[in-house]
Amino acid sequence: MRVSVRFLLCLLSVCTVFAQQTVESLTFEVASVRPHPQVAGEPVGSSFNGGPGTSDPERITVINRMLRTLIIEAYGIRAFQIEHPSWMAESRYDIVAKVPSGTTPQQAKVMMRNLLVERFQLQIRPETRDLPVYALLVVKEGLKMKPSEAVQPSAPAEAPRNLDKLVIGRDGFPQPPPAVQTIVMSNMDGEAKAVGQKQSLSKIVSWLTALVDDRPVIDLTGLKGDYDFSLTWSPGLDSNIGNLFSAIQRHLGLRLEPRKMPTEMFVVVSALKVPTEN
Repeated sequence: MRVSVRFLLCLLSVCTVFAQQTVESLTFEVASVRPHPQVAGEPVGSSFNGGPGTSDPERITVINRMLRTLIIEAYGIRAFQIEHPSWMAESRYDIVAKVPSGTTPQQAKVMMRNLLVERFQLQIRPETRDLPVYALLVVKEGLKMKPSEAVQPSAPAEAPRNLDKLVIGRDGFPQPPPAVQTIVMSNMDGEAKAVGQKQSLSKIVSWLTALVDDRPVIDLTGLKGDYDFSLTWSPGLDSNIGNLFSAIQRHLGLRLEPRKMPTEMFVVVSALKVPTEN
């Protein structure tokens, strides 16, 4: 019962923050918002660069981003929490914004929310729904993931982008470079392996949600900090699942328990497909 109460209090807190932050008057000094020009043969990828905490703190440049993704990032929610018209996962936009000096990362998120409201006339309604989820819990035998060691200043900072360039371990699977914050997942001869380094529980649950696919994973472990892990399992013929659940218990000391839980959702009531003039 204690866990349920804590979870509900967390949801109430999210609602309160949502209500407060959408009325704040923080804005970018100037911002350009335009539909991304469609070019035949152009790669589908998008980018979000700059802003507080980066090497270019006073400028944010967004290229080829879906409005759905912009909302998820600006409101700090997970992908399963948003309900929206289908075009928001298709239409893409470019944004260039000048950030006031001294802006914090959280203030920049509020500025982006206000920009979406101003230029797209975005209206969002928060709702709490009972949804099927997987509750992530520590098994009674104890956690098997190891806390990450502090990164040395000379350690590489970027996650690997090409599996072909990774070192192959003794087990035949690619290994991530030491101390890099990443999850490397690969398949070989009917076996799958994931190696995670410096992963917070929020990142682990997002990765597990994408992996299990059928319902979101909610962290009820209470664990803090970053962890390293190695997980090997046998996927099924038609999915990533196979014996994944038992492997998670065996290798990570965690378990996924099916439940129905009150979950905060964000419903897009309305928005413009073409943003207003800059």
